Amino acid sequence: MKIIEGMGREYYSQTATPQNLQGPVSKSLLWDFNRSPYKWFHNRREKESTPAMRTGVLYHTACLEPHKLETEYIVSPYSDFRTKEAREWRDSMTGIQVITADEYIKAESAGYAFRKNPAIEHLPGYRTELAVFADVFGTPCKCLIDLVPDSGVSLIDLKTTNQSIESVDQLTSLIINRGYHLQASMYLDLWNMASGDNRTEFMFVFMEVDRPYEMANILLDEDFIKLGREGYMNALAKWNQCVQTNTFPPAIDGIQTISPPKWATKTK
Repeated sequence: MKIIEGMGREYYSQTATPQNLQGPVSKSLLWDFNRSPYKWFHNRREKESTPAMRTGVLYHTACLEPHKLETEYIVSPYSDFRTKEAREWRDSMTGIQVITADEYIKAESAGYAFRKNPAIEHLPGYRTELAVFADVFGTPCKCLIDLVPDSGVSLIDLKTTNQSIESVDQLTSLIINRGYHLQASMYLDLWNMASGDNRTEFMFVFMEVDRPYEMANILLDEDFIKLGREGYMNALAKWNQCVQTNTFPPAIDGIQTISPPKWATKTK
């Protein structure tokens, strides 16, 4: 069991893959795997980075590790990359992310807004981007916790969204549909195992990526944490079974006999 601060991109290279099933598993891996072990095992291509993913990483850096904006990003002197000169300059920037001036300003402003969020600003102290590695029932697991307050019983995660934040019901559906409650429970368990703490609460800070960076602070209650724990434990049990037997079945396995649903038998 270990906790590593400021691990950076190296964290993402240490993970189980179809080629190396012995590496540590994360919540996102378990979530994809649990929906279809067959697809997960046979899809051996790396996930392509999308604009939304790149924006999320940029905003996480600005909010949680603002000092890295100067070392991991560079502002392009070009407004676009349609010219040969601009493309050659962009391609020469190896090992550093190229962003526009507007992207930099927006990210910097978002970071300021995040730290002014009352749920963050009033914390006496906290650490950010902590990589945690621990075994759960003999299976190596890992997580990357966005924010750990120096005291209290909570862990905090930042979620950026390009959608308008409208209601608690909207965010509740988002949490369920993306398995964020599994993340909350798994992160709490791994942190407690590695640190010796007894943290019991998990809060998501949802932030819009456009000005004025509206946020919503969502704290999961005990029932939500319990549901998430059942979810990730069941996924982990399936993972162990598949790895031990080297069998990765599809989402619908074998021959399934079905009956017509009630709505199909109703007469008009």
